[in-house]
Amino acid sequence: MFINEINITSLLKAFKKFETFRLNSNSEQEKAGTIHAFEYCFELIWKTMKRLLAEKGKIQTLQKKPLEWLL
Repeated sequence: MFINEINITSLLKAFKKFETFRLNSNSEQEKAGTIHAFEYCFELIWKTMKRLLAEKGKIQTLQKKPLEWLL
């Protein structure tokens, strides 16, 4: 699947896997895996958003860490 010529297939797969983990995590180890899956999805979403905004000319560059500008 594409949004403005940006392939988001990996993002959708990662989100689907995160949802599966989230709904089926019982042990502490499974919960840790769920957290890792969330972090991976968050990073993919952040990178996709950066590409979309850059493509539309809304930004030139952003900080490497998503919430760094809040500090």
